[in-house]
Amino acid sequence: MRSAGKKTVLRGVVISTLGVLGVLACSYLGVRETQALTLPIDLRPGVTRSEPFGADYAARYEVGLQVDRKLPFETTRCLLGEVGPDQGQGDRSCDQPSPLALTWEVFHGPVRVAHGGTAPGQSGAYGSDITRQIGDAALEPREDYVIEVTSHQDASALAPANPRVVLEVHPSVWKDEMVIRSLIIIPLLLIVVWGLWTQAVGAVWWTAHFLHSQRKSRSLRS
Repeated sequence: MRSAGKKTVLRGVVISTLGVLGVLACSYLGVRETQALTLPIDLRPGVTRSEPFGADYAARYEVGLQVDRKLPFETTRCLLGEVGPDQGQGDRSCDQPSPLALTWEVFHGPVRVAHGGTAPGQSGAYGSDITRQIGDAALEPREDYVIEVTSHQDASALAPANPRVVLEVHPSVWKDEMVIRSLIIIPLLLIVVWGLWTQAVGAVWWTAHFLHSQRKSRSLRS
């Protein structure tokens, strides 16, 4: 019986270990980057060119100008151009038009494959940082791209907020992939729990047999 308890514990160790390895593999192996590029830009007049970069998804990547929340919120919105002089009301109005005037081009080798820039009516995203969308570009995996961003006016008032151009795939592209991973991880976690429960049963069995053997040994000696 003692041998059976030991085997049960070992079986539980194997089961839980396999479950943990499965969870780790599902969590990290094959995970694709949703962001293709982060390019710091000082927003002074001139051209900023990126190093070659690639994409993990065959999809349209949103191109945005992203800043940290280091300036007052309404100041940031006005500088980004998301609230025009005549669009805001009360404390959401802007005294001056946005100085932001950007154009961008994405190249695959010598070929321009996408372009865009700032334009009226573009949307924004708000979270721990603020992003103004300035277009999108269709990218393919295993290809090298370069982006050139031209600032046509001095918008360096945004410099304290660490401005950068980001290319990021839309969440609708990768959310199904995350759901599938989650559905796989849940049964793997149940396997881990099963393995731990098996170890506990085996340990109790083994301990009970050991105590029984000790009592039996003492009774024989007496």
